[in-house]
Amino acid sequence: MVKQVLDETGLEPDRLELEITESVLLYDTKAALEILTALKEIGVRIAMDDFGTGYSSLGYLNSFPFDKIKIDRSFITDLSQQGKSDAIVKSVIGLGQASTW
Repeated sequence: MVKQVLDETGLEPDRLELEITESVLLYDTKAALEILTALKEIGVRIAMDDFGTGYSSLGYLNSFPFDKIKIDRSFITDLSQQGKSDAIVKSVIGLGQASTW
């Protein structure tokens, strides 16, 4: 459907970014990976929204073709206190930068 809409509108695929929540990935991981990989292959950008709110987020970074990781607000609101949130955010940034996608 996405490819059809891109063709009909003339929008370049790299100008489209779809935000995916972790709950979508939990429902059917295999199907989600196939769909996201196909979208990525045509040039659509994929962002994971609210990273860190689910149970398997770290595994998703390694398995799915994300271009962007949007860290859940609960981790960044405490950054000024330099506590656990700071370490978590730095770790997520490092993991995101190491992604092979």
